[in-house]
Amino acid sequence: MTAQAPRSSRLTPAACPLLSAVLPLRYALGPTLAVDTSAHELPPLRGEFPAIGDYFEPLRGRPLNYTARLLRDGWLYVWQSGLQRLVEYRVVQSVLTQTPRGGKVIDGRSLAYLLLPAGEPAMLVWSPSQWSDAQFAAARAGTEIRQRVMRTITPGATPFSGQARGIHERIGDYMDADWYGWSCEPSAAHRPAWPGLLDDMRRCEQQAYA
Repeated sequence: MTAQAPRSSRLTPAACPLLSAVLPLRYALGPTLAVDTSAHELPPLRGEFPAIGDYFEPLRGRPLNYTARLLRDGWLYVWQSGLQRLVEYRVVQSVLTQTPRGGKVIDGRSLAYLLLPAGEPAMLVWSPSQWSDAQFAAARAGTEIRQRVMRTITPGATPFSGQARGIHERIGDYMDADWYGWSCEPSAAHRPAWPGLLDDMRRCEQQAYA
């Protein structure tokens, strides 16, 4: 009789092949290629990049778009529907580190992407400041509050997510890294190298953005 190896409770790609690596993004205005925001019910964006100085003269006249950028420093809150669990992440230079606020830390690594069960809905919201205990408790307990302040996604599924390999050219931090000096987050020097990031994400069965 063959002895069975003990089962691991850690959510890692090695232990569970049905994980999706999800790169969280924020939407911004910029000269980078547009992303599809029709599902977000945003008003149509019309206009061209203005004249704001000699350095940015090459951008003058380019269409302004709703585009994608990496997360700013702050806090990311994730509702895992299967576990019925609200998880808090500290965001520093686009890298996510889970805190123990929502319970035992499942994965203590700092990564540029989330590990979420493939095909399972989740909810996300970024905040520039850490939620108070009252805010965290209210979001954890209240379905209506989560629906009001968080965005529901299913990893890799439209309209609020998609395959990671197709989003690279629409992320301003990669395609127009030198042209965001006018914004509140001008530097893209901390961005993870895209080929290496995508290779890391491929340890999971699915690779998505949201």
